Amino acid sequence: MKLPKPIKITLYILAGIITLILLLTLAIYILYKINSTANALADFIKENPEKAALYYVVNDSVKVDLNSNSMMPLASTLKWMVLVEYCKQIEEKVISPNTQISLNELYKYYLPHSDGEAHPNWLKEMGENKKIKENTVTLR
Repeated sequence: MKLPKPIKITLYILAGIITLILLLTLAIYILYKINSTANALADFIKENPEKAALYYVVNDSVKVDLNSNSMMPLASTLKWMVLVEYCKQIEEKVISPNTQISLNELYKYYLPHSDGEAHPNWLKEMGENKKIKENTVTLR
């Protein structure tokens, strides 16, 4: 059945309006998430100024200088590099995030007391959530 031209135009306009509403909703959601993340970061810095360092420059003008000369661990920077490579290898199908990894193999790369006890706490949480199966976990 062929629709009359006025109905087609009305449907196109309606589809356009719905698309704009969806895009506007998505934009509002993204701005909300960015704002809530920025607020969480600001709250963390207020509550833990000794654990944060920030140096922000715009057009050669320093806007923020908080603990920029303080020595801080760069563990999180390393984690980002590992994450980028992990994602790249998954995308290129070099590895699968569902690959089972032996806990014994993980222990080979763990340096005790080097991570603020994050690894033992992670193992405990994985065990409590029944995510350790036959002494293995997924690469994910």
